[in-house]
Amino acid sequence: MRLRRWALLGLVPLVIATGIVAWHFLPRQSLGRIVADANAQNQGNPSYQLVSNRQVPLTLKAAVRAVIADCNEGLGTRLVTAGLVKGPKTSGSPLYWAVFVDPPGLHFAPPTAALHLAPSTETPALATRLNWIGGFVPVRAPEQPFCDFGHAPNLPPLPVFQHSHGS
Repeated sequence: MRLRRWALLGLVPLVIATGIVAWHFLPRQSLGRIVADANAQNQGNPSYQLVSNRQVPLTLKAAVRAVIADCNEGLGTRLVTAGLVKGPKTSGSPLYWAVFVDPPGLHFAPPTAALHLAPSTETPALATRLNWIGGFVPVRAPEQPFCDFGHAPNLPPLPVFQHSHGS
C-alpha cells in the first residue's frame, strides 16, 4: 500500500479540500519527541506510545481534517508529522492518529502553567513560543480528538508563515 510506505518514511503528502495544500514534515524520530513532550506536559494523563503502522478504520487524511476542524487550526494549516500511537481505549480501541500541524501565523501561549488555554496569534509579554500543535484522534471516534500544544526544548520552533488565499 503506497500510503503506508510513505507514512513509514514520515512523508505524508496531503491535498485536502479544507484548504490544506502546502505541507511540511519532520523526520519520524521528531514524532517520538513530540509525543514524549506531550506525555511529559500532560504528566502521563493521558499517555501515548508510538506503534508500528497498521491498517486502521480511519484514514490519516480524515484524522488531519479532524484536528484542523475540531482543534480550530483553520485554513492553510500544514501537516508537520503524523503517525499511529497507542493510548487510553476510546470506542473500544487504544489506537490514535497523532497529528501535528503548523497553522498560519505566530504560535504563542500564555506564560508557564497556562498552556491549557487556547494558543494565541499575538506576541504577549512573557509568552511561550509553541513548537508543536496538534491532536490525538481516536481511530474509531474521530469526532473526539484530544487537542494539545506545547513547547519542547529539544525541538525547533514552528516556521512562521502566512496563508495566502491563492496557494
